[in-house]
Amino acid sequence: MQTNEAKKQEQISRLERYLATAFEQVRGASYSFLDEEGNVYDELLRNFSAEQQERLLQQISRTMAKPGVHRIMDQGCGEGNTIWKITSNFAQAHPDNQFEGYGVTAALEYMKSGNSTKDPAEWSQEEDEFAHQYDMYPFASTVKNASLYGLEQDLHTAMRDFPRQLDLAISDHTYFHLAAPWLVFKRTADRLRTGGTAIIRNLFYEPVYIRPEEVLGLRPTEIVRRLEEINQGYEFLLEETDRISATLAIIRKRQDVPFRTNISLRSVRWDLSHYFRETPNDNFLSIDEL
Repeated sequence: MQTNEAKKQEQISRLERYLATAFEQVRGASYSFLDEEGNVYDELLRNFSAEQQERLLQQISRTMAKPGVHRIMDQGCGEGNTIWKITSNFAQAHPDNQFEGYGVTAALEYMKSGNSTKDPAEWSQEEDEFAHQYDMYPFASTVKNASLYGLEQDLHTAMRDFPRQLDLAISDHTYFHLAAPWLVFKRTADRLRTGGTAIIRNLFYEPVYIRPEEVLGLRPTEIVRRLEEINQGYEFLLEETDRISATLAIIRKRQDVPFRTNISLRSVRWDLSHYFRETPNDNFLSIDEL
């Protein structure tokens, strides 16, 4: 008879195989319409009220002004126009700091079509290590203190393995394509540096149920209320709507507390539903333990 730990490891292995298979089915495909003008970041901010926008812009500006290296990620970056635009804009606004932009995509070729490739002979030692160890492709930069990387990888895996802390992560019209969006969101929240911000749209398309027998999923406002109760180290800003397409922003206030969801995946069909459960039974796999 399997021990509980052995069963859990088997479930995790099954989940990882499922996610890998799901990604291979979409590898090479990309939807970049919203990224063509490089305006996804601005569009996300416009979803919030004037007061919320001011709060977010003040926080992001204050973070980017701090001395040091700042890292920005676009999850589902299309041709990479948005990630390059905001990375270079911050770099030009703060010439004494260094800025790194990371575009995660299912089709690196689309990102290459929108940016100048960089001769491997010109790669720095760090860029060469990134390329080989993390499959991050460095692009040419016309701004001295800005660099750009592309990563063709399953987003669930990318956020588990990403080797750096982030100051800003954005995503638009990507999460509703993911097999386990709340897993990606939890891993993204954990990757934020103190003061870092994540702005995500379409996270709530995947329903969250309070228990298996419930027919209707929780509304975005109720989900966020529950997340706020168990994540005192994060600030939450939800677009003023209860639609499943609502945009959510979080700001990390403390580094010593991991993000919690109390959401579990049902192991029969990973992509079927998610559930809020304090203690999952054997048929569920807790996102917070992955």
